[in-house]
Amino acid sequence: MNANEISLKTKLHLNRIRLVARFFKWICVIGFGATILLAAIALIKPDGIFPAGSFYSGAAIKSDFSNQDIKPGWGWVSPFFWIVWTVFGLLEIWFFYRLFENLERGIIFGRKNTFYIRVIGCWMIAQSLGGIVFEFSKIIWAKSPNPNINIDGTLLSGIFILLVAWIMDEGRKIQEEQELTV
Repeated sequence: MNANEISLKTKLHLNRIRLVARFFKWICVIGFGATILLAAIALIKPDGIFPAGSFYSGAAIKSDFSNQDIKPGWGWVSPFFWIVWTVFGLLEIWFFYRLFENLERGIIFGRKNTFYIRVIGCWMIAQSLGGIVFEFSKIIWAKSPNPNINIDGTLLSGIFILLVAWIMDEGRKIQEEQELTV
């Protein structure tokens, strides 16, 4: 094998990475728009967009709580949580978008990519812990508090993503050290 064959294989792999990154970048754009749309619907009509018992009620957008479950004087809780979770979700999508944007440019093991992956891992851990805090907060504002504490795969996935980001960062540092040696 000569150097030209290796560079052709490298270009082929890089082109595949760019194509997949471009695809997922567009998925992020669609997800960003869908998140804004669904959040707007949830803020306008938090108990769902279709009446119960209708043909489409299975597709209704439901929150974890309805306005009937909230104690008097705590009506601000529903919009507050929807806004917080929407901003939280949009920022997570933004970091995914930036990661895929770098991959599309051909930057695979860059410093920013490990940063974005680390942030995504932290975001997933925070999302899981935020869900637990939300469930405990029901004791304060819900008429009949019934916290449903659930440690799901999001917490473990976030920890795993942090591990992958650390390994990538260490590999990048090793590569930089090798490039500096004569």
